[in-house]
Amino acid sequence: MLTGIGRIEMRVRDLDACRAFYGGAMGLTEWGASEGRGGARSAAFVVGESVLECVGDPGAVVGRLPTGEERDWAEVPGSVNHFALYVDDIYAAYAALKGKAEPRTLKHGPEAMALGHTYLQRALLDFVDPSGFVVQIAEVIEPGEKMQRRRREKRGLASEASDGGLMRGFDHLSIYVRDPAATMSFYVDKLGLEEYGQRDVDGTDQTVLMVGLADLEFNLSEAYRDKQLGAGIITMLGFWTDDADEARSLLAAEGVAPGEIATRASGLPFAVRGFTCVDPDGLPIEVAERV
Repeated sequence: MLTGIGRIEMRVRDLDACRAFYGGAMGLTEWGASEGRGGARSAAFVVGESVLECVGDPGAVVGRLPTGEERDWAEVPGSVNHFALYVDDIYAAYAALKGKAEPRTLKHGPEAMALGHTYLQRALLDFVDPSGFVVQIAEVIEPGEKMQRRRREKRGLASEASDGGLMRGFDHLSIYVRDPAATMSFYVDKLGLEEYGQRDVDGTDQTVLMVGLADLEFNLSEAYRDKQLGAGIITMLGFWTDDADEARSLLAAEGVAPGEIATRASGLPFAVRGFTCVDPDGLPIEVAERV
């Protein structure tokens, strides 16, 4: 049913700062800014085959205190903890970003994760955007023989979707959940995503699902048992489909309550046609096709 990440929508208080970060420092191609209902300004950035849409909102959730310090993530509403942008070469990425996105936003890097930390070993750069949201740059360096198929698949999909920029797509998203059984029923049984594996990551139960280039890391942690999930800094997670009508019918047959199909501008050279629904933790989901 789903072929990849369509868009990630962020509500941001300072759109100009986010444009400078994602378009200027990160080097993502901005296809254009627009003004929506109520005068809300937005900017759409190309990330491989996906779109990162920043929407200006004075009341947006942020992960920073008034002093500029980062808030404890347990106190920041929202299911999505961070996302990572895929690159072929972490050191080339670091050289290209050095001096543009630091020192204020760079947390560390390049740094290889411990082998076995998650199902694929990666080398990472960690940044913090103007909203206090963690943005990683990731290169998959997994040496395990059993994982090479997925490593090659990701590289191939990134190459096909690339617009020639440094960032080839969304490598992974970290999403926290309250009820893993309900979450897997929604994303696997109803949306049809493929489960790749389960493991304990430093006391967090993690299940990884695949959709195109991206890996969705669903996490259950006692540390965030009382955290408010759903929409936060990330207010919409969108997926591409080849047929929005068929996808909507299939979900309705599975007991999901999808919204009506509508066509909207995407900020890119094409419109999108799709519908929305909500996952078990209240995170808005969009399923859409390009038109």
